[in-house]
Amino acid sequence: MPKHKRVFGTKYANVLYRLGAEIEGIEDRILLSEDVGDDGLVGFCGVCCSHCGMQARIPKMATDLQRFVEAYRYGEWIGYVTQDFDFRTFLKGLGWFANSGCNGCSKGGGMPNCEVRNCCKGKGLGNCYSCEDFSKCTKLAYQKETYKIEENYTRIKQIGYEQWLKEQLLKSKEGFDNIHFLEKK
Repeated sequence: MPKHKRVFGTKYANVLYRLGAEIEGIEDRILLSEDVGDDGLVGFCGVCCSHCGMQARIPKMATDLQRFVEAYRYGEWIGYVTQDFDFRTFLKGLGWFANSGCNGCSKGGGMPNCEVRNCCKGKGLGNCYSCEDFSKCTKLAYQKETYKIEENYTRIKQIGYEQWLKEQLLKSKEGFDNIHFLEKK
């Protein structure tokens, strides 16, 4: 198997094999875009979607819990142990979380009427980091307070957007989750 097929997957393997892929930096850019998707890593507001529990972590936890609840047959006996909650409502909520994976707002997920998304689209921007009004934008108050996106903005100014994206991808692969920000709020 050619090295490029292993690294890039079959989508780019033939093209890379023919070109030799010796152009400096091309491997990182293609690997980044294939792993992340075209600009799918960062939401319009600047929060890294791959750090959000709703993308995969929460649906997986809910699916695992569903599996245990069914295997232990809680529905058959939980009513004898407690009347503190409605088990059917619990299962309905658990099912919602298990099937709730979000694609990220740049891929159609997120809140449908988000003012930040509407603003970026209106200005033709992929996200707020490229907006000249970022520092004074009041639409981003929650994200600035909760997700510390001003720190991201500063880092982007230091190392560039593409390098910052690589750092975020690495954080995702290492298991970073926005829960770290949310618990500190």
